[in-house]
Amino acid sequence: MSNRTLIILSVVAVSMVCWAVIQAHLSGGYDETVQPMPLLQGLDPATVGRITLTGEGQTITLQRRGEGFVVTNKEDYPADIGRINELIRDCMGIRVTHVVSDDSDYYAEFGVTEDTAETIVKFFDGDGKLLAGLILGKDADDAGVYVRAADEDTVYIVEQPPTLDTAAMDYVDETLIDVPLEKVASVAIRGGDPDYTLSVSDDETVALAEMPDGRELDEYAAKSVVRAFDGLRFTDVRRAGEDDPTLTFDRSAVCQRNDGLVYTVQLARTGEQDDDGAWTARASAEFTGDLPEPVGRDEDDEAVAAKARALEAYDAAKAFNARHAGWLYTLSDGQAEQLTKPHDELLREPEPTTQDANGAATGAN
Repeated sequence: MSNRTLIILSVVAVSMVCWAVIQAHLSGGYDETVQPMPLLQGLDPATVGRITLTGEGQTITLQRRGEGFVVTNKEDYPADIGRINELIRDCMGIRVTHVVSDDSDYYAEFGVTEDTAETIVKFFDGDGKLLAGLILGKDADDAGVYVRAADEDTVYIVEQPPTLDTAAMDYVDETLIDVPLEKVASVAIRGGDPDYTLSVSDDETVALAEMPDGRELDEYAAKSVVRAFDGLRFTDVRRAGEDDPTLTFDRSAVCQRNDGLVYTVQLARTGEQDDDGAWTARASAEFTGDLPEPVGRDEDDEAVAAKARALEAYDAAKAFNARHAGWLYTLSDGQAEQLTKPHDELLREPEPTTQDANGAATGAN
């Protein structure tokens, strides 16, 4: 290959490099690969007084209140501190791998302006000063997502961005009551005409009080009522204001645990079952056992443990009422239907019997 050819090839190669650099800057970036490094540095979670999250056309605010946070969009309902910590951990865990641009003229192209971003998270101190924030933008083809720190100019690429929840209920613990079957002593359903009570034995067999003649209990249906208290969840929450004429709490479900703690859920239905109505609930707890005397010096371990369980149940009732008094909860139709299941749906016709060879009656298989 002649020197002239080498010179021509060199010129072409240099020209191509220059063209690539020019194109990169014209498109707002130069895509420099860097060692993975955290986007947010120096954020102390203990100094965070307020968090805002913007996404899908709405902004929610998580405000510090004492040792925890409240969701201001839900009338200051307590936030789930575990989910707050997870949010902070996910944001602080973002590692960027490419430097793209520091030219604000191209922010909109990357989706990292306040108006074009997919998700914005900001952390403020107690005085409202911005501590840190991030703006997640558009997809960077197959490389990841464009991202920018709210108080910096540089746009980066994060290869594996976290999924950041931006709905108010995402930061609420939706569990209202959680009593597993083995801890249930009985469940009573009131207002269903007729009322009924289901008892649960130590082997978790469910029985119906006052079983009508000629019918038998459908244990699957009965257990579905009892298990409604095992992870009873709500879909929305609001403060209980003045009496709402559209709410009539004429149904209730009462769950008694085997340690003397009793939960009562009162239910009101707005609208008909097949329209846009909803089930609204309010909940309370009561300790119905006897508060134990102080532990004696000669009491055995079993007696001490029984007293400890009673005190835990007493404290749980107080904590439950402190948390849920003054709030109204929206339940899904599916969960409300279990708490209002009609008496007749628990019963079925007995299976037909046949005679075996010895003349004994047996159930048909």
